[in-house]
Amino acid sequence: MEKENKTPHQPRPSNQDILLNESIEKNKGITLYLKNGVHFSGKVKAHDNHTILLSMDDHYTMVYKHVVTSLIHR
Repeated sequence: MEKENKTPHQPRPSNQDILLNESIEKNKGITLYLKNGVHFSGKVKAHDNHTILLSMDDHYTMVYKHVVTSLIHR
């Protein structure tokens, strides 16, 4: 009997993660719109399962993903 080569299931990245990765790779600006109506524009420096690190002019802002309603490339 042959052994099956079982690899751990790799979940497909979310659409949000795909857009954020593209923004980092292409060094594109992005605008994040939040649930409370505030928006931030800058460049994504990093992200994980819960947060986005956005570079804006001379400072960084960390935004929790659960408050983002939409992302737009600039």
